[in-house]
Amino acid sequence: MKKRILSALLTSCMVLTLLPVSALAAPANETGAQFSNTATSEQEQKEIIMKIQFICDGEVVKAGDFFVPAGVQNYSVLKEYVPEGYQMTASGDFMAGADATLFINVEKIAPEAVIMNIQFKCGDEVIAGGDYFVPAGVQNYSVLEQYVPTGYRMTVSGDFMAEKNGKLEIGVEKVMADTDVIMNIAFKTADGTFVAGGDYFVPAGVQNYSVLEQYVPKGYEMTVSGDFMAEDGGKLVVNIEKISTDVIMNIRFVTVDGEFVAGGDYFLPEGIQNMSILEKYVPEGYKMMESGDFTVTAGG
Repeated sequence: MKKRILSALLTSCMVLTLLPVSALAAPANETGAQFSNTATSEQEQKEIIMKIQFICDGEVVKAGDFFVPAGVQNYSVLKEYVPEGYQMTASGDFMAGADATLFINVEKIAPEAVIMNIQFKCGDEVIAGGDYFVPAGVQNYSVLEQYVPTGYRMTVSGDFMAEKNGKLEIGVEKVMADTDVIMNIAFKTADGTFVAGGDYFVPAGVQNYSVLEQYVPKGYEMTVSGDFMAEDGGKLVVNIEKISTDVIMNIRFVTVDGEFVAGGDYFLPEGIQNMSILEKYVPEGYKMMESGDFTVTAGG
C-alpha cells in the first residue's frame, strides 16, 4: 500500500516537472494578449522654487518665487509667469535649482499702430500738425511727447482713444525759460551789411524776436518777426533796416544871377544835414555853390 502511494506522488511530480514553460505563463485575454502582474506608473517631475526677476530696460517689472521643474529646462516653461504685455527676449535652456535666482530680460509687446491726424495748437494758432503713427487703443498722452513741437509742452494729460483715421487737437504752450543764455547775434541790413552785433543775454528756449528790441542798433528796426530758438552758444543773424525819418522839402536850384534851373518837392532826412545830401538832386551839368549844414523840416 505504501509503495502505491509513493509511486503516485512521484508520477505527479514528474507531470508537473514536464509541463512546458507556456503552461506557467500569465493567462491571456480573448485576443491572446497577456496581462502583466506588474504595472509601471509615470513619476511626476520634481518641482523646486526659484526666485525670478523679469527685467525691461534695466527696470524690474515683475519678481517673485515661482515653481519650476528641477534640472535643465527650456525658457518656454516660464511663459506663464511673464508679465502681461511683455515677452521674453531670452531663449534656449537654463538650470533650475532650488533657491536659485534667475534674471530674465523682457520687452514690451508693441501694439498695432494706426495713423491719426493730430494738431498741436497754442490758443487758436496751429503750431504743428499732420498724420502720425500712434499705438492703437486707449493710450496716455505721453506717447505723443515725441511729436510735440520743440520749445512747447502739452497742456493736456490723461488718456485718449487712438483709432485709425481719427483726429485729435492737443493744446500746447511755450516752455518759459528759467535762465538766460548767451547768444552771438549779428544785426545786418538786407544787402548783408553788418551794422552791429556781439554776445547778448537772451531768455533760453523758444522766444519771440521782440525780446531783442533792446539790442537793435539806434535808428534801425527789425524786419523779422515770429519766434526763434535761444540756446547757449547759439548764433543768430537778425535783419534790420533804417527807420525812415524823411520829410518833404521844396527846393529850388538857381544860378548866382537868380535864374531858376530846377526844383520841386524832395524827400530829405529830417534834422540838421549837410548840403552834400542834395547832390543827387542837382540838375545835370550844374554843381552846387553852397556847402555846410542846413536844417531839414517838413514843409520847409
